[in-house]
Amino acid sequence: MSETAISLGIVLKAAPHRESDIRLQIFTADGMVTATATGAQKPTAKLKAAAQPFTIAEFEITADRLTGAHVLTHAMPLTREINRYYLACSIAEVLLQIRALDAQIFILTARTFEELIETKTSAYKIFIDFFGKLLALLGFDIQLKIPENLGLSDAKKLVMQISAAFEQHLDILIPCVSKFLS
Repeated sequence: MSETAISLGIVLKAAPHRESDIRLQIFTADGMVTATATGAQKPTAKLKAAAQPFTIAEFEITADRLTGAHVLTHAMPLTREINRYYLACSIAEVLLQIRALDAQIFILTARTFEELIETKTSAYKIFIDFFGKLLALLGFDIQLKIPENLGLSDAKKLVMQISAAFEQHLDILIPCVSKFLS
């Protein structure tokens, strides 16, 4: 008999799997977890809400199967504002490529997703703040000054610098950045 693990996590990737399942990449304080939400593509599936990208929940996982979830933050508001959605995609793209994910990065990510979903703070400001802190947690001494009145032109320049730093120093590409900047 398999043990059930309950973990606070964030769905970073959700992909259709077989006829009606969804394969999830869930970021937890202990690292990345892969689980299948059986039948979650069906309209009446009880785990449908928990199997959406960027959802924050307490996940119950038994033998690589999502068996239950208590959703804490629904990601639906991200779909209403395209820049916030692309920012969330950019965060997920980077985290799925980092090998050394830890509890500090998880806490930073959870706070960032909550801010994206629940506040009206500028998406550019959130992006710059998150990636500046992430680079610091990864051991890079980068000081990003975010002006109080961050204009669109300055924001786009800072976003491109951050994207270039990830590509140059960590060999991590962030394709969603180009969509975020359009």
